Amino acid sequence: MILKLQNTNRGLFSLLNHLLLVSTKYVNTNSEIYYLLKNTSYTTSKGVNDLNSIFTQTSPGSRKVINCRPFPSLVTDIDKMNTSYEKFIKPKIAPDINTEIIKFREKYFNGCRVLCIHLRGTDRVSADVSKNFTLTKSLFDVSNNLTPQICIYKLKKIIDNILDVHQLDQIFLATDCEYYMTSLCSIYGKNIIHYSSIISPDVNRNLHHNDNIPKDIHMKEAIIDSILLSAGDYMLRTKSNMTIFSKIVNPRINYQSIEYVGRGT
Repeated sequence: MILKLQNTNRGLFSLLNHLLLVSTKYVNTNSEIYYLLKNTSYTTSKGVNDLNSIFTQTSPGSRKVINCRPFPSLVTDIDKMNTSYEKFIKPKIAPDINTEIIKFREKYFNGCRVLCIHLRGTDRVSADVSKNFTLTKSLFDVSNNLTPQICIYKLKKIIDNILDVHQLDQIFLATDCEYYMTSLCSIYGKNIIHYSSIISPDVNRNLHHNDNIPKDIHMKEAIIDSILLSAGDYMLRTKSNMTIFSKIVNPRINYQSIEYVGRGT
């Protein structure tokens, strides 16, 4: 069958999590699924599957097409989503992406206990942060009247506590925000690493819709970052579909959010 999503400007992980959630209905069947994205924020050529940058899939042929409904409620069963990921998504991830992940883990993760951090930057412009902002406003610097940014000194206290309590010695940082990247690299020096080079100096420009960044590169680096986030010993996250995907890849990872602390299943 073909699971199809089209005509949407949602972010990559919102789309992937949607497809994964729909796929859970088929984990106990012999169904072969071909994932199809068309006319999204990542479209480069009309009529081409937007997932071709990150997936290797056999030709769909004349399979039954299922148009996915509008985005359902947030993920509630991470383990079921993981089963869907292991069966349907993981085998489709392009070989060059898997090679990059393996090489990076061997170079920087082996022999270390790694804290993986994801900090949302430019995509907060379009996100609705008001729902949780009352819980987290003490961490944010809103003096510039632009996108709320976490105060780096308060964030350092959180990071240092996690490093100490969980005896971690390496930090992997995934962010699209220059402020977070430069600030944390200046504090932690050689003890902090990152993969993606897609960084925006403009806090008000959403990378999902930035035409200056090649769509295929954006998608590849994003999915590599997300899988690397799942590969550490602990994760510190700002709430996002990207880190929900990381939790789906590895439901056992313990984590702390800006809003709350959670444990792997």
